[in-house]
Amino acid sequence: MRRERRVLTVGALIARGAARLARARVFFGHGTDNAHDESAALVLHALGLPHSGSAALYRRRVGRLAEQRVRQLLTRRIRERIPAGYLTGVTWFAGARIEIDPRVLIPRSPMAELIERRFAPWIEPDHRLRLHRHHVRARFAACTGGCGRYLG
Repeated sequence: MRRERRVLTVGALIARGAARLARARVFFGHGTDNAHDESAALVLHALGLPHSGSAALYRRRVGRLAEQRVRQLLTRRIRERIPAGYLTGVTWFAGARIEIDPRVLIPRSPMAELIERRFAPWIEPDHRLRLHRHHVRARFAACTGGCGRYLG
């Protein structure tokens, strides 16, 4: 007798992937900082789905071949310990999509959070430094030589 296969959704694949990544104790911090976000990046890439989608996207059913692509990508992430961005060729930084390859250092999220908050609470909306009451006259962008290409 044939066993009936349970149909999975995008959201269920992300949850399964997050559980696998957590069990495997992979390191996060190269574009994501937790198993769920890392799994979402891998699942959405494997399925060719947009990075930001509606709730309906996560309820979308996934076929057997698509599920296999997701499983293979997650397995590679776990076995080879390669960050998701290097596997997919894309990372996100402060809401911007950036194409990368293994020559690029993936930006860390704490800097993105500062940028997204416009450096609050240290810099006021009128660009005054809150701590020293000086105006911001210059900005410094640090990169270690292999910055990705901004696709904003």
